[in-house]
Amino acid sequence: MFLRVQELQSKGVILEDYDLPGIGLKSVNGIAEVEGTKAAWFKDSEGNIMGVGSSEAGYDDKGRALPPLQ
Repeated sequence: MFLRVQELQSKGVILEDYDLPGIGLKSVNGIAEVEGTKAAWFKDSEGNIMGVGSSEAGYDDKGRALPPLQ
């Protein structure tokens, strides 16, 4: 199943915020962007950290990967 971050948040998922200057990672409102890739992290019901990501190309409304931007 393909879900957008906003859909996860609407279901009560709370995104984690990170600021890791040593590796150049900082999330803003739960979303980090590094070299054209966006990522978000959240904890599951057992406290495990789960991550989701998306390439610069993104996905269509059926969850199919779009070709990279030129």
